[in-house]
Amino acid sequence: MKFYTNTLRYNRAYWVTIDRLVRHNADTTVTAAYEDGKSMPWGTGPSVRVTTANIGALTLRLADSPAPRNTAVPLVVDGQQVLAGPLPETVSLVRAEGKWRTGEPLAAGRAKRHGVQGPIGDAFNSRFLAVYGTADRDLAIAELDAMRNPTGPLTIHGDFPMKAADKVTRQDVETYNLILFGTPETNSVLRRMAPSLPAELMGAGGSEGSSVFIYPNPENGSRYIVVWTAKVLSASVKGLTSGFVMPVNLLPDWLRVKDGEILSAGHFDGDWKLVPKQRERMARVGRNEVPAGVGGSAVPDLVRAMIGPLRSALPRRSGLHAQFAG
Repeated sequence: MKFYTNTLRYNRAYWVTIDRLVRHNADTTVTAAYEDGKSMPWGTGPSVRVTTANIGALTLRLADSPAPRNTAVPLVVDGQQVLAGPLPETVSLVRAEGKWRTGEPLAAGRAKRHGVQGPIGDAFNSRFLAVYGTADRDLAIAELDAMRNPTGPLTIHGDFPMKAADKVTRQDVETYNLILFGTPETNSVLRRMAPSLPAELMGAGGSEGSSVFIYPNPENGSRYIVVWTAKVLSASVKGLTSGFVMPVNLLPDWLRVKDGEILSAGHFDGDWKLVPKQRERMARVGRNEVPAGVGGSAVPDLVRAMIGPLRSALPRRSGLHAQFAG
């Protein structure tokens, strides 16, 4: 079995589930096989062998694998024998300091996992509610209209649900991904959640630009919020068109925009944190130490951030259960 992905949205094939990536939006592969040892000239004997790339944790449903039960079949992962056998029906493995061991696949606290891994477009793949503040209804309408009727051959038929922030109920928080238009000053739901959101992005403004980003809902960790403080899709940002891919599916986890131009963009790490290079990049843009916008270095940032969402949006047989990276 060989499986390729670059997102935890598509993380399962046959008897293997990828629980954690080392780097998100990066090429990730796992190959798993039962070898009876008969074809090996050096007579190594039977084994279950797994080879990984860019994987920090995975679960093997060995009861569904071709390996025989109740026999001493070792489990070897990336050349390291993890179990000597007999093999359990299911085993979860974690890689730490370059070594594999059995253990819980997800650490305590906030972490990216299947269904809550981003990027921004993933919030629109299940039930969502657009929530606008006291001065942000026009922003919400403009962005949602641009999402529904982008430049190009695609359109979405139907109305997007909208509600004023002061009308949002606890049931809404439990049921929907919330697309929060506005700022903490104008949107009461965003104001309530702001202390639990990344300070580097919540404090954006002025020369640093405005932020748009996805994040786990602080009040319901099984759902997303998307903080949307400025025009992106309705501003005709260069680079946000790609044939039959909806522009919202080209957005990474976060981006900074100013006057219709991308200043910086990228993905959070596996714990929903900005990596040090991203923090430094944003700080330098804010201090005007590096150029931003179409003529500067933000274009490579956006291109790199878009590659993963673009791949994930392309149709593949059986999701991303592919034999080869495409």
